[in-house]
Amino acid sequence: MEQSDELIRRILDERALEALGTLKHVSKERGEQLQRALVQHFYAVRRPICYEEYADIAKRIGDECTKASVDIRRKGSFFDLDEL
Repeated sequence: MEQSDELIRRILDERALEALGTLKHVSKERGEQLQRALVQHFYAVRRPICYEEYADIAKRIGDECTKASVDIRRKGSFFDLDEL
């Protein structure tokens, strides 16, 4: 469910839109997740999203995406632990 840039421009207030424009090094998956969360929030509140709301949503998405996971693979009679 990829959202258009025009829709995102319409639902964010000026300061939130400026902050969104300064994001760098965001993966496509994380960017789409942020867009979906912004649109869902907009449909819930039915008004433009202010900067504080945008910051909370972006922080929540960032926290969800940065949780460490451990990948365990068996190699012969040993186990390899690869922290991602």
